[in-house]
Amino acid sequence: MIRLSNIHLSFQENELIKQGDMIIPSGIVTLLRGESGCGKTTLLMSIGLLSQQVEMDYLFDHIDIHTADESTLSCIRQNEISFIFQETYLFDHMNLIENIQFYAALSYHELTEEEIRKQLDFVGLDLDFHTQIRSMSGGEKQRLAIVCGLLKDAKLFIFDEPTSYLDNENRQIIISIIDKLAHEKNKMVLIVSHDEHMQEIANQIYEFQDKQIVCVKTTPYQKSHNELKWQPLNMKILYQYIYKKNKRLSLVIGIILGVVLTGFTVSFVYNIFYGVQDEKAILSSIHHKVYLMKADGLFITATDQVKLQEYFRDYQLYPEIDSFTNVSVGSKTIENIYIKPYYSHSIEDTHLLKSYRPRTYGSIYATYELYHFFENSLDNGVKVKEKSMQLSGILYPNYDIGYALYIPYDFLKEELKTIGIELGTIPVSRMAINIDSLEDYRSINQNLSKDYLLKTNIDVNAQINMLSFFKSSYLIVFLVIVLIVLVIYKTYRVIDDKRNIALLKILGVNFKSLMKMKTFEEFLFIIPMAIISIILSSISIYYLKIETLAYFRAGGIITLNLFIILLVDIVIYFIFLKKYSAAVLIRND
Repeated sequence: MIRLSNIHLSFQENELIKQGDMIIPSGIVTLLRGESGCGKTTLLMSIGLLSQQVEMDYLFDHIDIHTADESTLSCIRQNEISFIFQETYLFDHMNLIENIQFYAALSYHELTEEEIRKQLDFVGLDLDFHTQIRSMSGGEKQRLAIVCGLLKDAKLFIFDEPTSYLDNENRQIIISIIDKLAHEKNKMVLIVSHDEHMQEIANQIYEFQDKQIVCVKTTPYQKSHNELKWQPLNMKILYQYIYKKNKRLSLVIGIILGVVLTGFTVSFVYNIFYGVQDEKAILSSIHHKVYLMKADGLFITATDQVKLQEYFRDYQLYPEIDSFTNVSVGSKTIENIYIKPYYSHSIEDTHLLKSYRPRTYGSIYATYELYHFFENSLDNGVKVKEKSMQLSGILYPNYDIGYALYIPYDFLKEELKTIGIELGTIPVSRMAINIDSLEDYRSINQNLSKDYLLKTNIDVNAQINMLSFFKSSYLIVFLVIVLIVLVIYKTYRVIDDKRNIALLKILGVNFKSLMKMKTFEEFLFIIPMAIISIILSSISIYYLKIETLAYFRAGGIITLNLFIILLVDIVIYFIFLKKYSAAVLIRND
């Protein structure tokens, strides 16, 4: 039996209930009626322990609700109270039998098909076990909701306008069932309704009059007291509920976000730890210079050279020609070796396999192939057309694989003058541009006329494009946008799922259990997300040929991102649960 006394309800300065007392016994139908807006539904929600807006002394089978802890209140909602609303709350993603089994399993009840069919017969529901909830009529849904309450053996059945949207046939069926619930099943039955037919079966009626709750009809009843069923929530069935509801969507989202996280991880690791290093390696391999050549293969005239130098005034442009000569050391001579110019930092100490003397303005370097041809005997220099030249060092084999001497551009230009060739006044096949960064390369390439081609001594376009991709600010912006969209989507998902959240609260799933369920749900998509991102990141790092340490760095970035995503989603859900009670969610549905 439920005993309510000193009932008081007000919203801000608007007092709805000044005083009232109610008793809801077992075995009879109790009707609560009054005009719209008088506080009936709010009182109903408070009696059902879905809100605490009404001030009152509340005894539920001698348990003082006012002093009870959240665990006790959840236990009562789970085991002792069953709600049947105007808009019946059932799990739409489950069929008829799955809803019944879920309600029963929450309280560890195992039912045979015969027992289920018996309860369905009690409410006159002759449907296939696999009937989808969305295909059922309003009356059928209400009867199924009653069955679910019977299966958990609830003591209190609360009906909120149960016949509002029903036709006459279904109205009579629901009225008959409510009558049998009280008198055959000996349940406490509380109804809020404007339906005049309900007054015929109501054994006692409470009415809102002048902000008072007045008993206008009563009947003898037996005082009863039943022990509270301290049945814990079946967390296993709640986890199964989450898994069945989200497994497909979580897998799809996990895979998509795994790919996105891979892009973010590899980009971040590469930019922070290896991007600068690889850019230096590419610049070193092309000797910090690129070549402008005519697209039609013709020579660049002196006039065009002036125009190019004016157009690319922010860079140093040098006209180049192919120059060859004979080189000898002792009795050995090699004919027509390439004389190549170099500029400022196109040769650095890191390029030198062997250094003979400090670098000066006129330092000359030989390739490894030339060094090897002369059997490592270039210490004392070489003769170029009978003119002795001292070498400053030998270049690494990967710097240039041919027979060549590298001479400073200005020095070579002066030497060519002595034989009547003045660079800048004659057509040349190419113009060299000194660059300090790959950004210079990109800028020149973007601003280049279609009449010209941009070339390097070795093809590094694939490497530059890859580096540009991972260093692209647009990529980072895209990934950040995706994460923002994820947060918005997860927030929307929580709001969109408010019906099921409200129903779980009504069934006695407390805040702590809901948070556990949410954490489990998040892991359903985080696990595939982690697997995909780890696999793809490892493949990317292997392809990029980055050091082993990068795998650990990528793992750390992935772990951090997963933790942030999990934390954000949990915080969103935490705020939502704290802000909205089941009563608020039901009213706003």
